[in-house]
Amino acid sequence: YEWDFNNKMQYALKKRAEEHGITVKLTNPNPNTVSDISLTTRATTTNNFYKNLNIPKTVMISLHANAYGSNFNSARGVEVYHASNASNNSKNLAKYMCDSIYSDVKAIDSGFKNRGVKCQDFTVIYKTITPCVLVEYGFYSNKDDLKILKNNQSNLVEATLKGICKYFGINYQGPKKETVTKAP
Repeated sequence: YEWDFNNKMQYALKKRAEEHGITVKLTNPNPNTVSDISLTTRATTTNNFYKNLNIPKTVMISLHANAYGSNFNSARGVEVYHASNASNNSKNLAKYMCDSIYSDVKAIDSGFKNRGVKCQDFTVIYKTITPCVLVEYGFYSNKDDLKILKNNQSNLVEATLKGICKYFGINYQGPKKETVTKAP
């Protein structure tokens, strides 16, 4: 289910972003239920966070997985959206994230597609005043993308983080390798 994917992604991305010194505020913290906070409320929460804390380097990222039709089909790949009222900052963030996600997933699956940066006035990105993008990581309605969405979430998190780090001018650091020690 998309809500489960989105929820796992947001918490994993939050953890990794915070390891890079990035403060993260979730606008849809939803660990135990399918019910969502409205898109307008998410935009308002982001706007208030941005204005009240006077944080000039703020972004809003809406995480999703796509679908096309009701059956499995050939539509696949990453898309990143900005709104028609988007700043150049939003457009740059969208490009960095789309390029990073495509590049990292293409290394896993050579058939993965870059559907590009697109403009669409989805409520959550249109009503948000800070730089904002909506990411569609792949298609649940494509068997190959579905495998990526189910089995490569950590890769998607790292690819997303690389795009965020590039936008903020932060040096991306890969995840720390866990060391296993043998008992004496």
